[in-house]
Amino acid sequence: MTGLSATALFSDSPLKVVMTHQHFSAVERQMLLLTPGIGPLVLDRLEEVGIASIGQLSHRGVEAVVDLVCQHVGSCAWGNRKRALVRALRRAVVETHPLAA
Repeated sequence: MTGLSATALFSDSPLKVVMTHQHFSAVERQMLLLTPGIGPLVLDRLEEVGIASIGQLSHRGVEAVVDLVCQHVGSCAWGNRKRALVRALRRAVVETHPLAA
């Protein structure tokens, strides 16, 4: 699942396509927001490109996700979030699997 879905609305007007995206769970959102360098806008950008869980971020890889968001926003400045996202993933592993650390 990419986290994105398209819904077609049929009415008297021409066909409209509304894009919706999934969101991080409250627990994951809170965990991520506790990481320095990650704020609500960072999470919004991740969700806009279809990343709505720590598992998805881990599976896609931080480097690939950062590149995707940079393309999405049209700026490579978003790449500055790379270290913060790596820290967040490490923290998630420690908090969810303490023996793995």
